[in-house]
Amino acid sequence: MKRALSRKNLLERLSYTGKCLLGPVLDVVSLPYLLGGRFRENRRFIRHAEKWPAEPARVYHADLTLAHGVRYVWRGRVTSVVGQDTWPCLGGVFAASHPLSSCRTLAKEWAKLVVARCGIARYAMHASNEVLRPIRLRDGAAVYEFLSTS
Repeated sequence: MKRALSRKNLLERLSYTGKCLLGPVLDVVSLPYLLGGRFRENRRFIRHAEKWPAEPARVYHADLTLAHGVRYVWRGRVTSVVGQDTWPCLGGVFAASHPLSSCRTLAKEWAKLVVARCGIARYAMHASNEVLRPIRLRDGAAVYEFLSTS
């Protein structure tokens, strides 16, 4: 298969010695000239965005994510229980080879189940052991939240 003539492909074909000689030369050339006009536009935007407060930056990230069609979000929910969308079984969490750490993990998972059954919304997925659930973000966008395994 013939490769396109690009800077990346040229650098990949260059020998180790050629790369060592080319490196110091490229250090002298300014990045905007190496990477092109679109880089200069994005660089200006990034420099401006670096000074944004945290909330607008998070909202902008969520807007971009949804605009690109991503409908599944992870909001930090983690479980050590293997096998979702069924009754949670904590039996697989304990490992005899690591009794101390697995007892700690077992206690955490049990606490998440208890807190979830008490009605704390943050742990609702742990109560039913769901892998996915529909949610609404603060701006009203409909997405699916998923539960990750640790």
